[in-house]
Amino acid sequence: MDLQTPPSPCRECGQICSTKFDSKKEGHVYPLLRKKVNCDNIMHRVVFCPFKTIRPPPRKPPPNLVKNCTLDGHCVFGSAWYLDDSAPSAPLHYAALSFNLLLMKDNQGISINSYRDNNNFKKALKRYPSAIKGRHVAVVGTQKPWAEAIVLNLGAEKVTTIEYRDLYIEHPRVSVVTPSQYASRFLNRRAESFDAVVSYSSIEHTGLGRYGDPLMPY
Repeated sequence: MDLQTPPSPCRECGQICSTKFDSKKEGHVYPLLRKKVNCDNIMHRVVFCPFKTIRPPPRKPPPNLVKNCTLDGHCVFGSAWYLDDSAPSAPLHYAALSFNLLLMKDNQGISINSYRDNNNFKKALKRYPSAIKGRHVAVVGTQKPWAEAIVLNLGAEKVTTIEYRDLYIEHPRVSVVTPSQYASRFLNRRAESFDAVVSYSSIEHTGLGRYGDPLMPY
């Protein structure tokens, strides 16, 4: 595919950009909605994003994006909470010693995440060993690679972190890629596939400009 010519901002990506769906099935926690999507066009939008990057991020959603940011009014705004981490920063670097310390603490039963959730993330993952042990697992969004350490200790063969910012994790079974880099590989049919994907307090922060990412409701 030609990656030099950006597509039209109106390029159709299927129902992912709407509140419509084809079918609904009750799930364990949330309902399962089935939609038709166009993966190639979605990945084109990641590489050639039609939305603007604004620094510092706006304190209020631009009026033309409110409808889409609220899923056509299905979600309401809560109290204001403004965070700006959009300034360029030095790459995050976790040397082998630092990352191995996370692995060791987790193996000793010490909680290595800072969310005060009684380590429920690991408890939840331990319920699905067949999806992790010996598998290639992606971690979406990382500030500190504690999730990567937990997944490795649960037996993952390989971990790939997908993160906006420059990040280096020194471990032979951990690699890092940006969303744009992964999308480019996908379009060139060179992207690796994953057996499982995990994320903790990351996906809901993207597209809002906080990290210098484009204002992208989808």
